[in-house]
Amino acid sequence: MIVLHVSYADNRFFAWGERSFGSDVLTAPPAISASGTTRMPWDAGSLAVHDILKTAGIRHTRKIPADSTAVAYVDLPAYNGIPQPSSPLLGELPETKEEPSTQRFSVEAIHITHEELITLFQLIKESREKLPVPGLLWGNDLKYVLKGLEYASLMVMRGTYLPGMESSEGSYFSVWRPLHLAKYQDGYSAYVNALPPVTASFSLASEAGERGENINIADSILETFLEEIVRRAQAVPGRRGKQVDQTNPHDIWLRSLTWPKSALQRWNEEMGPLCSQIEEWIDSVRVVTNQPWRLFLRLEEPLSGNAEGTWTLSWHLQSAMDQTLTVPAEKVWSPGPAERKWFRASGANPRRYLLQLLGQISSSVPAIARSLNEPSPVSCTMSFDELLEFLHENVPEILEHGIQVQFPSSWGSPSDRPRPAVKGSIREGEVFSAGNSIDLGDLMDVDWSVSLGEDVLTEEELSLLRKLKTPLANIRGKWVLLYRDELEKVMDGIKKLPSKITRKDALISSFRESKGDLPLSAITGSVWLDSVRSVLTGTEQIEQISQPDGFCGELRPYQLKGLSWLSWLAEIGLGGCLADDMGLGKTVQALALLKTNILRGEKDPVLLICPTSVIENWRREAEHFVPDLSVLIHHGTRRPRGEKFAESIKGRDLVISSYSLLHRDNETFKKADWSGVILDEAQNIKNPETRQSKAARSIRAKW
Repeated sequence: MIVLHVSYADNRFFAWGERSFGSDVLTAPPAISASGTTRMPWDAGSLAVHDILKTAGIRHTRKIPADSTAVAYVDLPAYNGIPQPSSPLLGELPETKEEPSTQRFSVEAIHITHEELITLFQLIKESREKLPVPGLLWGNDLKYVLKGLEYASLMVMRGTYLPGMESSEGSYFSVWRPLHLAKYQDGYSAYVNALPPVTASFSLASEAGERGENINIADSILETFLEEIVRRAQAVPGRRGKQVDQTNPHDIWLRSLTWPKSALQRWNEEMGPLCSQIEEWIDSVRVVTNQPWRLFLRLEEPLSGNAEGTWTLSWHLQSAMDQTLTVPAEKVWSPGPAERKWFRASGANPRRYLLQLLGQISSSVPAIARSLNEPSPVSCTMSFDELLEFLHENVPEILEHGIQVQFPSSWGSPSDRPRPAVKGSIREGEVFSAGNSIDLGDLMDVDWSVSLGEDVLTEEELSLLRKLKTPLANIRGKWVLLYRDELEKVMDGIKKLPSKITRKDALISSFRESKGDLPLSAITGSVWLDSVRSVLTGTEQIEQISQPDGFCGELRPYQLKGLSWLSWLAEIGLGGCLADDMGLGKTVQALALLKTNILRGEKDPVLLICPTSVIENWRREAEHFVPDLSVLIHHGTRRPRGEKFAESIKGRDLVISSYSLLHRDNETFKKADWSGVILDEAQNIKNPETRQSKAARSIRAKW
């Protein structure tokens, strides 16, 4: 077995691996590389990695190119000089109570190309992270690098990248660089923070230098992929573009962005001033896009509680990497020791960033424009009319700039603010308990009311709200955004809702957010419904039952758990999907369920539909585990139909038939009263539009 790794160093990607090992590897003396570093004991070696890439269809060359091998170095947790394997499947280390220490090890690595990484990416996606090659596992660093390829591709789709220029060793290069917009900052931060330690430490230098910041390593990976994707997309074979003006450095720079990356040595003298101009332009863009913080605006209610009072909009900086870290504008202008430390570490100018962003949106928000006349603006005040315009016209535009708007807590955000909804209150108090079969068709009385968040509104409150001329209302001491059309839709629609609903409808509705075309907040008041929901949501456990008397065999603990779950579902009239892996005894659990139900007094038979090839296996298993089970095989040309079928199943406990007859004999099956229906190999009905699936759904059964 090999764990395949892909790491990054010196603007290139390298593949290396770990192989499975035994105790002999642990007792062998450590191998020392030419640099004096201990070689990782279970390093797979460059040849094995090359072969595994060939076997997986990623690499097509017979031999390893001479210039693609390298000795690389990684920092790994180690116990007494022995590194910890990345997967326990590779082998086991001796037990120890010692804490691991970080140690540097050498590995053989081979350069892996961009094309090979794309093939690898496709292979992982197609295999859904299963093993495409026997004995091959993916390392976390490999998954991280491919996540970088995926994220860089997403940046290209979004258009969030910029052309630039850099100088290195006296030469100039055109480059493509990521542009991290604030509205995508969460995804970018998640990528940076997920950087595996092995990726951070991977190096072609034997000496362990100062570890780079995660954000710099992650950015380097993204920039490398971005460069490759953008340049390849523009390099169309056979296409001739406009002739380059050799005397115009700007023209040369623009055209070089489509060429394979190389030094612009012929134009070194002309590129110096242009490089400074480009860097200045990029800096002005990144001031408002690629910053270690984000701007958010906080709306504060009038202290008087009167909507016509003064509303305040204050501004704050929030860390792009840690959303719990915020700094009010007051501290931007007059920072304390903690703020000064943070601002210095960021290497950016918070005051410039704050003023530039506020300046961008001030043209459409007069209140902000007024505040910018002050020397150190920290907030602005708005009249009620300005507030309404701000909410309707400005907030969507501000959000597009990547600026967050924080409303009073009772409002919620624009997307999740409290909205009028219907709430059902059931007048029923029966508690569901084991052995007490429930009919999901039973009707229950229900009272409907209008709710807003957690509050149920009274008739008096509804009457007042309908008369409001503005969308802002103060309800029970809390300001809420409430639009008349939303309120009237719920108030008019509630009159059309039924006064009785079935248990099935109540259960299904309790998991939904709507009742017809009306928003639904909750259905409460039923102890039975609460009991069922608690189990289905996992907040309560099902009481485990014993295996039934007369069952010939001993169920394992996980099978008893499966039996208890199936039995509980059958009692309340719900179906379930038993998805244990092959060979873990799903057939045995189903037969135990049949015996359990028979002992509870069930008289109607169960219909079992399965592939023709396993009909006989089901009969044998039933005979072995439940010898007194009365079984009928419904198959073959002489099988009974119509009234003869109804007569033949009397007194039977189990009727076994096949998927091929499910549709053909559907009318016969539909006329019988079934205790339940079992579908073996249920993937046969995965497409709901097939005749087979429709036939299965048409059969009447209790479960």
